[in-house]
Amino acid sequence: MRSISRWTSRDLQRNIPPIVESRPTRDLGGVFAGRQLAELGADVIRIEPPGGDEVRRRGPFLDGEEELERSLYHFHFNLNKRGITLDITRPEGAAVLKRLAGIADVLIETRAPGEMDGLGVGYDALRSANPALIYTT
Repeated sequence: MRSISRWTSRDLQRNIPPIVESRPTRDLGGVFAGRQLAELGADVIRIEPPGGDEVRRRGPFLDGEEELERSLYHFHFNLNKRGITLDITRPEGAAVLKRLAGIADVLIETRAPGEMDGLGVGYDALRSANPALIYTT
């Protein structure tokens, strides 16, 4: 199993066109779609809030130890993805998301309907950074 590495700003400088996936709420369809794309070779960057995503808190856990880095559920859905911790509710985090969207081919939104728009990083805002962006919900 490939480990999930942390994404850094140096990746933006390499101009790699990734697939960006925002964190899930109750819908895991987008998270699973991201996993399938990653298995097919896509560069998928998973965005998680500070403190980790709720999927990390779901069991079962490796060796029964309930820790964020030991959720088998999280491992299953995030295999072959890179990850970044990003608070998109803050202007700095929203700016990084917009920069990522500027070089991405696809963004898979898995938040509640309208939540990204309310944060100023919905389809219209991200499309201005990349008119060719495929934005899925």
